[in-house]
Amino acid sequence: MVSALTLSSDTRTTAGILLLTIVAVEYGGLTVVTNVLARDGIWAAAILFPAGFFLSSAGRAATQPNRLILLVYAGAVALPAGVLALRHRASDA
Repeated sequence: MVSALTLSSDTRTTAGILLLTIVAVEYGGLTVVTNVLARDGIWAAAILFPAGFFLSSAGRAATQPNRLILLVYAGAVALPAGVLALRHRASDA
């Protein structure tokens, strides 16, 4: 059985307001994340790359990198994210 859902005028108004509010909150969240990436992404990469190389090979009998090599990959993600966010923020100004 298919039944039609009938919304009152107040319900439609509330749904419209919620839809606009959700879009505004998501846009604001994206803006905050972009500010954080632009501010912290580049220097984080400058720390993560050498830390990953050094810490992944630490130890007397190390012949292969350990799990801390993932820091290098984190730096490889942080650097372009920071640069792109900085470029995006500069184009908004």
